Amino acid sequence: MVHCYKNNGYNIVMDINSGSVHVVDDIVYDLVPLLEPAVREKKTEAEALKAEYEKKIKSANEESEEILKCASRKALLREEEIIKEANEKAKRTLERANEEIEREKINAINEVKDEVSSIAIDIASSIIGREISKEENEAMIDEFIANMGESK
Repeated sequence: MVHCYKNNGYNIVMDINSGSVHVVDDIVYDLVPLLEPAVREKKTEAEALKAEYEKKIKSANEESEEILKCASRKALLREEEIIKEANEKAKRTLERANEEIEREKINAINEVKDEVSSIAIDIASSIIGREISKEENEAMIDEFIANMGESK
């Protein structure tokens, strides 16, 4: 807002908003009241633009917050998916290891059975091949037991 007045032959124009005081000639003094409505109109337009820009900025901020929330949710879902896949992979690895242990256990048992069978056949062959006394029978049993201990 501008205030115009004359004092002691001077044309004085005072800007109320800024507090500035100007001494002007007659032409400028006559033009200032004519320009004031245009200035008010431009000020009103500027305020409308400012409100519009502030609204756009607020909308952009809200949109960016929503984008960040969405990205965060996606990241959490992906994290859960990765953990689930890792757990499933670990479970499959453990199952394969247990299966391998079971196969090795069965192979070891079969090897022991084969060894025992072989020894039993050897003893039976030696018994069938000749008649033995009670002492020889006990000696063969002792020898069988001793061989069993060595094959472990």
